[in-house]
Amino acid sequence: SKEGWRSSAKLAVRAGSGGPKIGLFLPKSHEVISVMGCSAHHPAINRALEVIMSACKARKIRGYDEHNGTGDLRYVKLDVQRSTELVQATLVWNAGSLEEAGQDVTVAKPD
Repeated sequence: SKEGWRSSAKLAVRAGSGGPKIGLFLPKSHEVISVMGCSAHHPAINRALEVIMSACKARKIRGYDEHNGTGDLRYVKLDVQRSTELVQATLVWNAGSLEEAGQDVTVAKPD
């Protein structure tokens, strides 16, 4: 099978013991299984996920906890432009306003 064919990913973010867990829901559940380093994802998606995870750890951003409605980041949508390998990232935040969202989450583009 061909690797790196998937140029778009819609992923859930949930609270984990070691920080946010980014991935897909297991069938018929809301348990997230990590997709870090997934061979089906375009390499740029995997690089973007590493940057997002690193930023979450550095800024102490919490994955969403469905049981009590707390946490910061709920979902991530990543789309790759194949010609440039640039990634557009959409982050779905658990907040009703910018003020409620809290700290600045701007991340510099990696070299």
